[in-house]
Amino acid sequence: MLVYHYDSDSGEFDSSSEAQESPLEFDVFFVPAGATTTPPPIAHEGLKAAWTGVQWVLKNDRRGEAYYLPDGTAGVVTDLGAEPPAESTPDMPVGPYRRLKLSAIDALAGAARLRFITDLPGQPQVYAAKLEQALQCRDMGGTPPMIYAEMRAAGLSATDAAQRILDANARWRVACVIIEAARIGAKVAISAAASVVEIDAIVASARDRLDAVA
Repeated sequence: MLVYHYDSDSGEFDSSSEAQESPLEFDVFFVPAGATTTPPPIAHEGLKAAWTGVQWVLKNDRRGEAYYLPDGTAGVVTDLGAEPPAESTPDMPVGPYRRLKLSAIDALAGAARLRFITDLPGQPQVYAAKLEQALQCRDMGGTPPMIYAEMRAAGLSATDAAQRILDANARWRVACVIIEAARIGAKVAISAAASVVEIDAIVASARDRLDAVA
């Protein structure tokens, strides 16, 4: 005789097996806990048979299905027979998605900037001092402390060390303008976009522009 096993929490049909016959009584079989002798109904795609304690029922199986609430909070259906909340949608609403991608644009711009500068406490002051002393070295000669440190570290002459700093500053001045233009332009476009698809296209275009800054 077959018995049909089900999950102790959800009641979901699990498997079937042959029941063990009693060694003491003829035609008497042991039915283990979490099993029944009643066969489950055939469950078509999207449905699962579940035991209620009395009978089998067919339940919708939407487990693993993602959804978004109006405020952009993401959720996933985890229980057999459960449905996404009535007010939810399968795609993130435009408003929360817009806020998410506005932040993403700032992150992309930040990553592009870090190809030209080092983000450390006090580093802006270091860059300012190096630029000032590089200009001094170029225009007035001498070897100010920052130039001396640069030439020792890079194995350059004072003149070449100063020029190296000036070249790096020139590259940064050009790059920062391009990066900022791309950042502001993308954020303005995203703020005006009417759909998730449109926002994604804007982000992709901005990423390409920022990746090309060299």
